[in-house]
Amino acid sequence: MHSPAEPARRAVADIHELLSLVDLADMIVFEERGRRIEWTDEEVAKHDFPMTSNSLGISSAGSAHYFRFRIVFTDRGAEYVADFCAQYDVSEDVSVSDEIATDFAERVAFMATYPFLRASIFGSASRLNQPVPILGLVKLGDFHVGETMPDSDVNEAFGDNVSELL
Repeated sequence: MHSPAEPARRAVADIHELLSLVDLADMIVFEERGRRIEWTDEEVAKHDFPMTSNSLGISSAGSAHYFRFRIVFTDRGAEYVADFCAQYDVSEDVSVSDEIATDFAERVAFMATYPFLRASIFGSASRLNQPVPILGLVKLGDFHVGETMPDSDVNEAFGDNVSELL
């Protein structure tokens, strides 16, 4: 709610208007790693490889809007984590609805971020001397935002930013 002294911000009408107001300002790396994994025979029998887990976080602060994508890719020999965030700066003081932000995440932000995620997993596998997983091409319309995660799941997916030495 806005106070009487603070005028309400104009709402963005649709994704096309939002596209005319934003610039990609930064690609922030939150985590990038690979590690070898040793599975027991029982674990191998229980799982279909490769396994993936994908998460998306959308947030904003001032004129900046953040679209954070995290992929965990696990194969028989290794596990890879790529966690990148596209920061878009908006040129006007406007409000963006959740629906338009989701549409932007699916159609624009993911497409900007996905090459970085793919390259991260490719590079990690190469450095570990593991077979390099090829993450397929994602075409417009293939990526869809899922259900909203409970706070506990958000913290589990995105909250691991404390030193392992503490």
